[in-house]
Amino acid sequence: MQRRGTLVCVSVLVAGLLWPWSAHAGCGQSFCTIDARVGPAAPLLGGQLRFDTNVEYIEQDQPWVGYHPVGVGAIARPDHQEVETTNVTWKLLTELAIGDHWSASVLLPVVHREHLHLEAVDGDHAHRHRRNRTARSARSDDPYDDPFDDEDTETIDHATGVPQRWDFTRVGDLQLVGRYTLLRALVPGEFGACLFAGLKLPTGDTNVRNGDGEEAELTLQPGTGSVDPIFGADVRSLFAVPGLRGAPVTLPAFAGVFVKTPGSDGSHGYRPGTDLLVNVGGSYPLATRLFAQGQINFRYRDRDHVGNAPGVRREDTGGEYLYLSPGLSVTPTDRLAGYAYVQVPVMQRVNGIQLVSEWNLLVGLNYVFDI
Repeated sequence: MQRRGTLVCVSVLVAGLLWPWSAHAGCGQSFCTIDARVGPAAPLLGGQLRFDTNVEYIEQDQPWVGYHPVGVGAIARPDHQEVETTNVTWKLLTELAIGDHWSASVLLPVVHREHLHLEAVDGDHAHRHRRNRTARSARSDDPYDDPFDDEDTETIDHATGVPQRWDFTRVGDLQLVGRYTLLRALVPGEFGACLFAGLKLPTGDTNVRNGDGEEAELTLQPGTGSVDPIFGADVRSLFAVPGLRGAPVTLPAFAGVFVKTPGSDGSHGYRPGTDLLVNVGGSYPLATRLFAQGQINFRYRDRDHVGNAPGVRREDTGGEYLYLSPGLSVTPTDRLAGYAYVQVPVMQRVNGIQLVSEWNLLVGLNYVFDI
């Protein structure tokens, strides 16, 4: 993964934060669960338009069984063993308020993913890999281009196999969400409440292949091919609390629930399992335009219905995750806000064996203007 450092730098410069409905399928925990709608990203007023450019960086390089880290290949599998996945996802969000109560948003993700797994030496993919290398060798004038040289197999921890790599950037699944604001918190002591519902649409590619022509397993693809309903609710309030200099300051706080349920069958009959996210957080002013952010994020992911999707095992899907997410936000103007969060797992329990990350990075820019 030679471009990993460059990707991190680009991600920080591009910037952004995820919304709670910006989930996508993947091995283990491959998206962040942070709700960025605190402070300047609260519900819009009628006639306002919000643009949000956002990015996440997640390096899944630790195999996990139950509650504990393990080595690659700790559970025997007949086809392949997962080694590492790098996820960088940019998201472009546009939200328009239609009056003071209704708003509609469109979110388009762009997924960059680098993945490595070890194909079983006697697996079908390994045989095809060797045939592809043999064909390339036959067309080559290089007498040292041996399709069965030492590079054919690699041993990592408990696993030995043929390395298979994917490196791609593609558009993911588009998401449409409508939001209704029941109550709005404007001064300390008031409570606000919102309901939202929408759909994840199958706009992402489900047939990405690597240089050997091998199709990536469906949980690595930018899309799932399914239409999935999305719904949820959140409540928020403003509290008067002592500031760092003694004078009272306003602290916005929120709690939200997001659910994405199985919809139509996707590619190969695959349906992602139900996703339940619960987020609680707040924002404390450190200075006039600088805020400390903090959240607790919980995710429950049910097992997937894998259908006949190649390379996907139902027993290696689903789990529970609990995160602490400290961050900072800055508001150079009343319309512009920048954010940065680091998400750290405090509990992870997965089914089967899956890849997890040690930390996740989210950064972003948000701009609101009147139309």
